[in-house]
Amino acid sequence: MKKNRYKLLWICGGLIGAILVVVAGWLVTHPAQPAVPLDYYQELAVRCEGDGCCEASAREMAQGSFRLAAQNGCRQGYQANSLKCPTSYHWCEPPSLAQ
Repeated sequence: MKKNRYKLLWICGGLIGAILVVVAGWLVTHPAQPAVPLDYYQELAVRCEGDGCCEASAREMAQGSFRLAAQNGCRQGYQANSLKCPTSYHWCEPPSLAQ
């Protein structure tokens, strides 16, 4: 009876360890972007001057807490994305979220 209990504990410990390794690996390869204050997105929307495409892209950025893409591109682990209209902002997001 004790041998079965020890085997079960080893199996459970191994499974928990494997899960921790997978989660840690995902966290390392998918760094979180820093939180962005809401007024950042409000300012982007104001700059759109009523252009619907531009405003929609600002809302999309706000929903995902994404920042504008820099002139030299996105940091490692992120890629540029935008709406499929001419006046959309371009932002950086993890590849798994890009459309």
